[in-house]
Amino acid sequence: MLPVARFMLGLMLLITGAGGALSSHAQFVSSINRESAKNSIANYRLHGVFSLGQILRVRTNEGLLSAELVADFPLNEAVRVEIEGSDATWVVRNRNLGSAYLTITRYDFDAAPDEMWSVSITMRNNYFAIYAQTGDGVSGIRARLTQSNKTLRLSITQSDGGLQKSIISATAESIQQLQAEQPDALRKYIAPALRLISGHYLFRPGPTDVYRLFPEIPANPKAVRELETLLLKLDAPDYAEREAASRALAGASKPVILAAVRRSKNDLSEEAHNRLDTFLAAQTSLSLDDIGASRSDPYLLLDCCEDEDPAVRTAAHARLSELLRAKIDFDPSAAPAVRAKSIEAMRAQVERFVRAKNPPVVSPATQPATPVRPKVWIE
Repeated sequence: MLPVARFMLGLMLLITGAGGALSSHAQFVSSINRESAKNSIANYRLHGVFSLGQILRVRTNEGLLSAELVADFPLNEAVRVEIEGSDATWVVRNRNLGSAYLTITRYDFDAAPDEMWSVSITMRNNYFAIYAQTGDGVSGIRARLTQSNKTLRLSITQSDGGLQKSIISATAESIQQLQAEQPDALRKYIAPALRLISGHYLFRPGPTDVYRLFPEIPANPKAVRELETLLLKLDAPDYAEREAASRALAGASKPVILAAVRRSKNDLSEEAHNRLDTFLAAQTSLSLDDIGASRSDPYLLLDCCEDEDPAVRTAAHARLSELLRAKIDFDPSAAPAVRAKSIEAMRAQVERFVRAKNPPVVSPATQPATPVRPKVWIE
């Protein structure tokens, strides 16, 4: 091995640890710089044109992440693919080292310094990892989430002049635990990375989130009465009765959750107020500090079109149509398979909308052009 190659390999091992340093070709080149990554894939052959849903499916299941390769790819060869609606460069490497070993990388070489220019997913037997990088070479943020043996490990590091500084290092046994303990890190780094490479907010909004997002959805009178009965018991003199009411509330249906979101707490005792807040907090998975801005996030609205509640799907579709100022072909009451196909088409519309809203900045001829990548959040 050449001295330079030995140096870079050693550097990568220091950054990520020997166990995961070479888990993907993409992670190795992304830890160097954009130009090196661009040069390394320049001669990869184009395998085809796909929609993102035709390549990869990433889901959460029982608190853990799961991923599935949908399309067929050649073994032991890194190939480029074009993704419909995406200007990024995509590379797929499908290896067989005794078992399936897949790496998918999305490169956005024109991303701004504070935005993710490299995102990769690595999958092998009982192992899942997502790696994202901002900045370039010796500066920027490296975000990494791995899942192995039902344990999640989150690592966020910042590089400044080549010096690595750990921002966050955490472990958890479920996504829910990680969301509860590291909400800001997941929202700022991991959720956007997963959206970029999977097309979804994998940490889908919970019932409390979606009902806060769409105040136009009314509470069901029957659910309101059921909630009021439980609220009386939450304030009962007997502790055992209050605990039983809390357990009953924890297992309440979505209509009751909606009624609780709509219910004013001004007339509740401190005890009932706190127990109701605890219940609603358990039904949330996002930190929606600004509801107005969240209602203008097309990607979040798109995920709401997949909600279990038809009323949420209807409201999300209406808001998305309003935001895009376009007719969107989507039937909220259609069968799941039909809705899934429509959502793929909607995703392409959303991508076009985002690019139109955030066009590249054209610099004077005497100045080098500064490409601007579309923002995730639309104000």
